Amino acid sequence: MSEEENIRIHDPASGATQKEYDASDLESVLRVREWRNWDEVIQWLRTEGDNHRRLTPGEVRNMVADMERARQRGVQFKPDAQYLWRELKQTVPG
Repeated sequence: MSEEENIRIHDPASGATQKEYDASDLESVLRVREWRNWDEVIQWLRTEGDNHRRLTPGEVRNMVADMERARQRGVQFKPDAQYLWRELKQTVPG
């Protein structure tokens, strides 16, 4: 476990189930380790995401849902927070 994951910050919203993540949350996840694909990140978020000091359960859930949609759309995984942010927050018609 990285030092960043180990130290939790008291945040009254940390228990929020509907809180939306932002680009800095993606950056924090990308610093955990070198990710190779969507599956690795999604699996880690499901098993370890709630323990990461920067993420709330709602942020983890929303990030997983967005990543699963991006994977299904065939979006290429790149460990770049700005690229991922644009791809994950892209509105898909329909």
